[in-house]
Amino acid sequence: MSQDRRASSARRKVVIITPTVPLTQSDNAGGNFFSSLISQLADNEITLIVPESGKGSENASFPSIESVIVIPEQPLSETPFVRGAQERFDRLAPLRPPRGFLRGLQADPRAHAALRDADLVDIEWPSLSWSIRGIAALAPSARVVTTLHDVPSQGFWREYHTAASIKKKILLMSGALQAKMLERRVLGRADSVVVFSEKDRGLLDAARNVDVLLPWIPGFEPDETADSSRAPVALFVGPLRRIENWDAAVWLCSEIWPAVRRRLPEARLRFIGSSTPSRRELLEETSGVDAVGFADDLGAEYRNATVAVMPLRLGAGLKFKVLEAMTSGLPFVATSTATEGIGDHEFAPASFDDPQRFADEVVRILTSASAERETALDRLRWAHSRYGELPFERAVTAIYGEPSETAPATREHYDVSVVVPVFNGEHLLSHQLAALARQAEAKDLDIVIADNGSSDRTKQVALAYGDAFGALRVIDAGDRRGVNHARNVGLAAAWGEKVLICDHDDEVHSGWVAALAQALETADVVGGHAVPYSPSLSGRRHAPTTNLGDPLHSVLGYLPYAIGASLGVRRAAALAVGGFDETFIGGHDEADFCWRLQEAGYSIRGEEKAILSYRQRARARDAYRQARNSARTRLLLWVRFARTGAPVAPVSFRGAIHQALLAVTDVARLVRPGTRVEAAKGIGWALGTLEGHWRYRLRKQVPDRMLMSSLERDESSPSSSEPRTEPSSLQNSRSAR
Repeated sequence: MSQDRRASSARRKVVIITPTVPLTQSDNAGGNFFSSLISQLADNEITLIVPESGKGSENASFPSIESVIVIPEQPLSETPFVRGAQERFDRLAPLRPPRGFLRGLQADPRAHAALRDADLVDIEWPSLSWSIRGIAALAPSARVVTTLHDVPSQGFWREYHTAASIKKKILLMSGALQAKMLERRVLGRADSVVVFSEKDRGLLDAARNVDVLLPWIPGFEPDETADSSRAPVALFVGPLRRIENWDAAVWLCSEIWPAVRRRLPEARLRFIGSSTPSRRELLEETSGVDAVGFADDLGAEYRNATVAVMPLRLGAGLKFKVLEAMTSGLPFVATSTATEGIGDHEFAPASFDDPQRFADEVVRILTSASAERETALDRLRWAHSRYGELPFERAVTAIYGEPSETAPATREHYDVSVVVPVFNGEHLLSHQLAALARQAEAKDLDIVIADNGSSDRTKQVALAYGDAFGALRVIDAGDRRGVNHARNVGLAAAWGEKVLICDHDDEVHSGWVAALAQALETADVVGGHAVPYSPSLSGRRHAPTTNLGDPLHSVLGYLPYAIGASLGVRRAAALAVGGFDETFIGGHDEADFCWRLQEAGYSIRGEEKAILSYRQRARARDAYRQARNSARTRLLLWVRFARTGAPVAPVSFRGAIHQALLAVTDVARLVRPGTRVEAAKGIGWALGTLEGHWRYRLRKQVPDRMLMSSLERDESSPSSSEPRTEPSSLQNSRSAR
């Protein structure tokens, strides 16, 4: 963390409840993340509360840790029958906290006082999160964050499907059910639930209080001058005491590595990670295998390796070892379990679940090491931009910190402003801001966060990214609710003549700003692609591989329009037509806006290079509401322009009734998880269409337009509001009237 950032932050009292203290050098990914988190929170007064079973509680050597409070564990009963019952319960409830932990918290005066005075409480790992209700009661004024590290129910179910014995399956099923209960409890009680990938957010049903924190993966300096003549080496990194790593190691040695050695007898496989002597001996029975154990210099292992292998079949969560290979510039081969949650619209790693295909890929890389090193170095840029120290610092500040108020921004010359309307966007805004920060023009941008009356930490999250841009301002747009009011307030406040608009819960792709800004040189309003993206179990947003077609959209057979989530407009033109109509609530506001611009003589064009990942509603109720609002506002759009004589296509009330009757068949699809969201959309669209006909056509309750006031438009006089050449589509539509 930069010294300036630390100096400007207020010193808060942070209590971290953790099963283990942070170590300066850990042999597991979770421990390394925890150490990075402690380092980023170093400007706070940190107290650790650790159960007696916590590893090395006396070795907390971080200078930012003020104190470590150890909570004694309640021993098992000395009565044989009770002791046996307790042991059986422990096996059935593997995620429970240490015995008597919550009672120990309540009884320990130091722990009680630390929690009572805390500003922030962070509960690390799932097992201690089970006590969140009691912990929250002891810390009434604190913000409670739970860092799950992964979604434990997924790991239990994976292991359940591979278990051979009925007894093992029963134990794993019990653990999975307990994990589901834990996840529901945490989602219901925590102010923020932290996971490490979009995949895990999807597993938690995209709950509104889930934050995705991409961890910092430092990696090791790659060896760009590696000797291509040296013997090929495959590298497996991970502590073999963990069941998922041991299962992968055994599978690798029994079904994959022998196939590699038959084709490359000189190849070596090295296992790096703490293990028992007996397990190392077992692995070394396979030809060409060296089980080294814990390595003090892991960087040397990466530099001397030709490829990293991650044949994981069990476990859950983000696999840091894949990212560590990427940030070390090392080619890798991994299964789908190892790569899940990694990748986005720019890059998605390939996966190999069949042992023969896995072996073939290892051989291919080992025999083309130089070329693969070049490819790996290209991936390193992508990994550093997502999993580097600076993105991690900003994200930690957004989730755990309280950024100080910056000095009021002074108006400077900016060519481009980006307006981001937001309402209660605490848990999604940071990803859009991180994507904007990766734009090449970030330091030349005026970012306007138009806060539409948020009651959460939206402002604090935005301020955490203040150093990423030329200017970042949080503007109060809460005097009237609605995204279009926020857009109008943002338009009025923008300093740039070119104004780009995107939503807080989407993610712009590389080059989005440059493409739209360039397009505004030849048009007054421009639109980019908004590629639908639904958080899924893979958590990936693949780059478009086919022609996406025209970025502009059409409705009712009239003029083209740009979607409001990926739109650019000349500020002068937007102000000249009064901005967005605030009576459109829930859809078709951008069509109305673009149509009014074109009818006033302004030009429009699409820009294919401007692409944005457009987050779809993951919950059925949200999808229903969105579809219903969109269908209703479509009728409002039709009525508005039909009254002026515009040649909009006719809409049928009889057809709306028929559509509503057909939607009854969607009710049965609501009970099936795979079809629930689509069914909700269908029902919402049918009911919204009927509602629009009833409200706007039959009852004629058409609201008066609500545009920007003349005062707002005159606040900053545009240099010119003259329209550009009238587009041919508008000329044709007018001649048809």
